[in-house]
Amino acid sequence: AVDRASLTGHANGVTALRRVVFSEPNASDFQYWLQDVMNQRKVGAHSFGIELVASNAVVAVKSPAGMRAWYGVDAPAERGLRMAALVFGVADLEPLKALLAENGVDTREQAGRVIVDAAPGQGLLFAFEEVQ
Repeated sequence: AVDRASLTGHANGVTALRRVVFSEPNASDFQYWLQDVMNQRKVGAHSFGIELVASNAVVAVKSPAGMRAWYGVDAPAERGLRMAALVFGVADLEPLKALLAENGVDTREQAGRVIVDAAPGQGLLFAFEEVQ
């Protein structure tokens, strides 16, 4: 067996990719396409968008209002599915916040998550949330 420890362990404490988040003003317009791509018929629909559960993460499409409420950012008003955020799971947010601060990474908190806003070379927002 291959030792993957160096690939799966990181000082930031991330244990999982929890969500892949897209933005789109009319999220449900992409429902059928995502259902086909993911081979998933079950869709959670709400006022902020839609969510489909994959085997190891959730794929979410948030409206601009959803992006503001969940992540505190403004999403483009133009039409089109745009990758907006990755949400990672950590066991404890405190060591993560300390590590990011130590490395000069600006963070903020929104809806119980630590947020690292999109930056050049990063392309999209990173969010971290505690998982038990």
